[in-house]
Amino acid sequence: MIWFKACPRCKQGDMAPDEDNDRHCLQCGYTLPHAGAAALATDLAEMIEIAYPQTKLAVGGRTRQQTAVAV
Repeated sequence: MIWFKACPRCKQGDMAPDEDNDRHCLQCGYTLPHAGAAALATDLAEMIEIAYPQTKLAVGGRTRQQTAVAV
């Protein structure tokens, strides 16, 4: 599969997958790494924080706490 005009660096290059499931630009050579399990885990942790703002979760090596604000 090729993503046409999808390069985030040169904005004109076509992105193609390589053997690691990373995408690389055919024009400028930029490599966009595969999201993988780490990104999915971070997204899940952020969704939990939104649903349960009183929880304290370690995300990306940092501990974050979010408090609810009544409007």
